[in-house]
Amino acid sequence: MRNFGFFICILGLLNCELIRAAHPAKEVKNGKFSIPLKLASNGFYYGTVGIGTPPQTFNVFFDPTVPSVWVPSSKCNKQKYPFCKNHTAYDADKSSSETQTRGAREVNPFMEKVSGNVTLDQIKVDDQKYFEQAFIEADKIEGSGLLDAEFDGIIGLRKNEGDQTYPTILESMKRVGVIQKFIYSMYLTNGSGSEITFGGVNENKHTGNVFYTKTVNIRMWEFIADRFDFGETNLCKSGCHAIVNIGSFHITGPTEQTRIVNKALGCSLEAEPCTVDCSKINTFPNFRITVNGTEFVLNAKDYITKSGSVCKSVIVSRGLQYWSLGNNFLRKVYTVYNIDDEKIGFAHPKAGGFGLVNRCEKVVFPLLLAVLFYPLLG
Repeated sequence: MRNFGFFICILGLLNCELIRAAHPAKEVKNGKFSIPLKLASNGFYYGTVGIGTPPQTFNVFFDPTVPSVWVPSSKCNKQKYPFCKNHTAYDADKSSSETQTRGAREVNPFMEKVSGNVTLDQIKVDDQKYFEQAFIEADKIEGSGLLDAEFDGIIGLRKNEGDQTYPTILESMKRVGVIQKFIYSMYLTNGSGSEITFGGVNENKHTGNVFYTKTVNIRMWEFIADRFDFGETNLCKSGCHAIVNIGSFHITGPTEQTRIVNKALGCSLEAEPCTVDCSKINTFPNFRITVNGTEFVLNAKDYITKSGSVCKSVIVSRGLQYWSLGNNFLRKVYTVYNIDDEKIGFAHPKAGGFGLVNRCEKVVFPLLLAVLFYPLLG
């Protein structure tokens, strides 16, 4: 009987793990909700939205640094603009809810040139959230920088500062009551389980408090960190300007400071990213960032990438005068973008972070205790 009970408990725990993997928590209460993000092969994270009626499905990159929304148009010349050949295009003629076109507009994502007419249609961000949104129906997508992107378009999340005639997607969400606050947060992983939460914070995805600091440039989510340290070496101990950059996996910093790091790793400083000795990874020190008195730590496996037998440092300079914290850092924190108060928050992410743990353990662990102690009661 006891062996059978153990067997049932193990099955229960395995079932919980399968549930977590298949159904990450979706918060739909209190004016906030979450949608899953997928990790692309180039290090970008993207989600899925539907545009039009019936919805046409697009993979989109959620960009904190721009306010506009764009997807390719079916009118795009695929021979002239190769991006349109390999990505899903919006067809206004197939949507019964497309209402009007409002003139032309141009944006410059990742230093490329994207332009087209502004169109108004319904957008669906999950199975229950529909609202009207203006977006660029891009029929000209120039440059080669986006060709390999696994996303079809971009949804901007930046605050509208008067340089855009049309509401941002967050403004549209708030207008129809989908969210109550101009806040969103991101939980990023190396595999499955990543998500973006609109309207607030998903408490199931982080531990402890969220530590906030004011932004000095909300357009870039720039803030001032307390200090940057590499092992016992202090790289910056006051006025350490930094931005978060979900559009890159690199950790980029001032040349003098990044050279200190990479020299300590023993790699050549002639080229970036520089190559390091894979056999020494376990001996490399931690990279530490302190924000509002709280330290966030990256170990060597967080800032070294390995492809086959080649290991490279993701810490590079690129000639910047500030730190740009890409996804190799953002996977180590839970990030909250508070537009209302113009501040950014960081918390320690919860491992697994699927929110069904309590429901599973509340059932399985009492059952396990009952199996263990039932013979003693007899």
